[in-house]
Amino acid sequence: MNLLRGLAGAGVSNRVVAVFDNDAAGTVQCLRAKALPLPQNFRVIQLPHLVWAERYPTLGPTGLVEADINGLACSIELYLGATALSDEKDGLMPIQWTGFERSLSRYQGELLEKRIVQDRYFELLRIGRADTSDMRKVFQNILRSFHN
Repeated sequence: MNLLRGLAGAGVSNRVVAVFDNDAAGTVQCLRAKALPLPQNFRVIQLPHLVWAERYPTLGPTGLVEADINGLACSIELYLGATALSDEKDGLMPIQWTGFERSLSRYQGELLEKRIVQDRYFELLRIGRADTSDMRKVFQNILRSFHN
């Protein structure tokens, strides 16, 4: 938000796209950003809905439960593909519920091993086995943001 305000205040004339996570905290910040008086060359978007994240393992007070984590816990790492998010032994890395966002009446979740997922993704890219379909959706949304 501070960077977005700073760019707008500095009169940046290039196109600017602010991309927020598809989680509770991202939704709050995205709504705040959309309420700002931004110039016409600015767009505010959120990461897209992930169909496969509608049944994702989560870890909370009731143990390990599958839940729809869209709008609750989809940070950019969730767009790196199931292979990067999985290990052979335990499957998909679960989301840990970390807090309650009162303004939305929903929980915020977090992937705890983000660095491991990022490293796996870069290794998969290096060997040509990365699933880039969800990242393609992210970039398509960014590129389309000025056509809507």
